[in-house]
Amino acid sequence: MCFNNGKGAGKLSNSSFGQELKNLRKQAGIPSKVLSQRVGKAVTYVSQLEREKIKNPSYDTCLEILVKLGLNQTDAEKLLTYYGIHSKEEKRSYVESGIKLHEELNEKIESYYYVKKFEEIGKKKSRFLELADKNLSVLGQYDSTKADLVLHNLNKLMETEENAAFFFSLFENDFSRLSDENRDILLNTVKQYYKKTNSRNIVEEMGESE
Repeated sequence: MCFNNGKGAGKLSNSSFGQELKNLRKQAGIPSKVLSQRVGKAVTYVSQLEREKIKNPSYDTCLEILVKLGLNQTDAEKLLTYYGIHSKEEKRSYVESGIKLHEELNEKIESYYYVKKFEEIGKKKSRFLELADKNLSVLGQYDSTKADLVLHNLNKLMETEENAAFFFSLFENDFSRLSDENRDILLNTVKQYYKKTNSRNIVEEMGESE
């Protein structure tokens, strides 16, 4: 996340709000006592903020402080959101959202939504296993090595509801109707996308481990 304090763009570190505030104040060259007085607070207020002594700081006061340090309104609001300092309106919105989600969850439980969902998934899995059992012997006749790999990947796809839903959605399409040329195009596209995505994930994991 980047912001602008009037002296060029800045990038947030993994510091706390107090540390970030101190950095901004020093860049602006304003003593903590002076800044406290400019927002109508006791001379120790900003110093306490910087040292994390104020556990639930006022959103409006913090916003005013950041604006006094040269941040524009939008960047100041983003900075406060980043550090979990929310306005009364935001807090009210979170509470209302939580209540709505709770009501929706209760409604689904009372309507046996999840019971029906699990029954539906169970039926789909049963149908799939029946079909798989009929065709496994045929699959092994072509290439036993690939058959083992296919079975391994199918088992992985059945481990979660999301993966199973992806599998069922994919094979709702009758790929046997495609021409050889179109099958090659589809297969190459999938392979290239998978290879590209997998490589990117590996690079990201390596970066996180450094």
